[in-house]
This record gives sequence, structure tokens and C-alpha cells, in this order.
Amino acid sequence: MQLRESGVSVVIPTYDRADMLREAVESVLGQTVAASDIVVVDDGSEDHTPNVVEELRGQGAPLVYLRGPHSNDRSGARNRGVEAARCSLIAFLDSDDVWLPTRLERQLEAMERAPEAGFGFCNVQYFSDVGLVGGPCLPPQADFNGAIVGEILEEPRAVSSTLLVRREAFEQVGGFAQVPINEDYELSLRLAVRYRASYVPEVLVMMRQHTGRTSGRQEEKALVEYLRVVEGFMASNMLSAEARAGGERGLANVHLKLARLYVARGEGAAARRHIAAMVRLRPWDPRWPAVWLRSLRRTAGP
Repeated sequence: MQLRESGVSVVIPTYDRADMLREAVESVLGQTVAASDIVVVDDGSEDHTPNVVEELRGQGAPLVYLRGPHSNDRSGARNRGVEAARCSLIAFLDSDDVWLPTRLERQLEAMERAPEAGFGFCNVQYFSDVGLVGGPCLPPQADFNGAIVGEILEEPRAVSSTLLVRREAFEQVGGFAQVPINEDYELSLRLAVRYRASYVPEVLVMMRQHTGRTSGRQEEKALVEYLRVVEGFMASNMLSAEARAGGERGLANVHLKLARLYVARGEGAAARRHIAAMVRLRPWDPRWPAVWLRSLRRTAGP
């Protein structure tokens, strides 16, 4: 039986994004392959989210609505959504993102060509209220099919709104973990170390940039959490030399990003700590000496 015949459930966590949620759900309803059910997990929204859900239901949308008190627990919300979903394939969508019409169709085709794959993902493009932001997030020529734990250790590849996961694989790895940030990245690592991936290089998901999504402090938090996740993962899993090298490249890159961030703030000592960590991983890397010198010249203001 083809995967599309067995159905796909969609899980959408949300909080106080009523109008964006409407766009997200409408992008699911506009798919060339219909979703069997759409589970909206509302983390205690105080806006008109319940009204939007009822309007969409009234228009025939196959919505399951789970509403609880506000907890800011994104992992728990997604896990509750999966528990309520009906199908053996689960697709995730953040309520501030939208899918292009062929997202499910193309990813189902890719997974049908790779029956051993436990999860799949696709390329993604940022957009804002004024249009597209940059180009595709992943190189158009890249191939992330198969065993890709090294590639994911080097850099996050599969964001939540692009994930299509077999329920069996999701349950085997324990679902989303209780981590403060980067929960989709942490899940993708645990999936990739046990399962092969299917990948569609086309942009099928549009990720919205808005003030509620990113800030300098959030960027710092995400990078620091990346270090914690990857270091812990590498310490607790038996990895090939190739995969471990990917993880070391990723760690070095993030230490460099943090060093540059701290240099820009005038926090030279913090920058040098991350440069030192990068040098331990990749002493021959030609990028760190210039940042080290800049850290010596920049000091925090009064």
C-alpha cells in the first residue's frame, strides 16, 4: 500500500498566533495530497485562536483541537499532538510557517522510494511580510538521503516544519525531549543515528521571520544549547569516524559564531574562551586567528 493511502496526520503547536495559525492550517488544507487529520495543540492562547479553530472546523477542516494552560512546553505540545493523531505518518508544522502545496506529495514520494527511511525532510526558505529573505536554506545540490547523522551533527538540517516521521520511529526514539530550545534538532539527531533519511531538495516549506521568532539573545541561547546537545550526543553514542568528524566541524563552527557574537558585543574574554575551544577541535582552521586578534582589541563599554 502506498504511504499516501495510509494517511498523514499533521501536528501544529501554537500560542497566541491566531492569524498565523489560520494561514498555517490553510496551507495544509491546500495540499495536493490531503492530510487525514490536523491536530492543533494550543498552549493556552489568550487571543482569538479558539475562534479561528471553530471557523476552520465549520468550513470542514479535519481539526482536532487540544487546549491546555500555558506552559511554554513546545516538546510536550508536539508529543501530545502525536498521541492524538490517527495516522502512522506524522508531519509537523509550526503555526508561524506555511507549506507549499506539494509538500506532502513530494515528501511521500521520496519516502516511498526509501522504504527503510524512518524520517524525511525537505528544503526551506525564509520569508517576511515584505517577501522572500535570502535563498533556500540548504544547498540545492545537496543530497541528504540515507545515513546522515554526520551531516546533521555538523549543522542542523531538518527543522520541525519540514519533518515527516514514521510513528514507529518517533516512538522508538522517545519523541521530543524536554530541552529548552532546539528540540527539533535534538530529535533529528536521535532519529538519524538509528534510521536512514529521505530528502527532497526542493523548497516546500516557508519559514516566517518575525519579531517573535528571533533576537540576538535567542541566537546566543540557541548556539549555546547546540553545543550542549552535540557534545552530549557525541559522548553517549558510538559514531563512525566520519560522523564524529562532522560533529567536530559543527562544534568548531558554533564556537566561532559565538566568538564573533561576543567580539561584536565587546566581550573579549568570552570570545577568547570559544576561540580556545575551537582551536582544540581544529587548530589548523584559518578562520580563528583574525577573530582572536579582534577580541584583544575590543572590550566592553561602560
